[in-house]
Amino acid sequence: QPYPMPVLPDTSKLGQYSSRTMNLLHYSTPEKKNDVRILVYGQSISEQEWWLEVKRAVGERFPDANLIMENKAIGGFSTQYLFKTVEMDVSSFYPDLVLLHIYGGIKDYETVLSTIRGRTTAEVAIMTDHYIGENKWSDSMSYFLLPSLADKYKCDLINIRDPWKRYLKDKNLEPSALLSDGIHLNDSGN
Repeated sequence: QPYPMPVLPDTSKLGQYSSRTMNLLHYSTPEKKNDVRILVYGQSISEQEWWLEVKRAVGERFPDANLIMENKAIGGFSTQYLFKTVEMDVSSFYPDLVLLHIYGGIKDYETVLSTIRGRTTAEVAIMTDHYIGENKWSDSMSYFLLPSLADKYKCDLINIRDPWKRYLKDKNLEPSALLSDGIHLNDSGN
């Protein structure tokens, strides 16, 4: 890789709303392999290859779990489209955990969360936007609106934005160093 891996922040306080999924992972044994279903959902950023590294890392950390991880993200589908597809996409997979990242309006974002909560028992981890440069909308979503929805729907919030900013600053890089087209991740961004 052209750039070194980032130092990961303390994650000890994450997971308060995904304890069932964590218990399934932790208490899997060679004799009793728990099925753990994780769904990556959202749009084109969620489609990218970063999720394969997450799948590899979870599988390596919990080798006794029967990890069933799929990506049903739909490129180009912001919240105003995903709220129409979420019921079939998520309900048909019936995950234990949904890793969710979507761009779009807050009203439709809430509809997506409400549908996941109403149709499944899935725990949800909402990911904030990565940093592509100064952007008031992404700042507002990442620091105010998404945390508010995470509180309301009892979802974990994975802060992607601040570690990206810190990494870029520490390595003296512009956001474009981790992007392929100004928004999507290149290999280093993944």
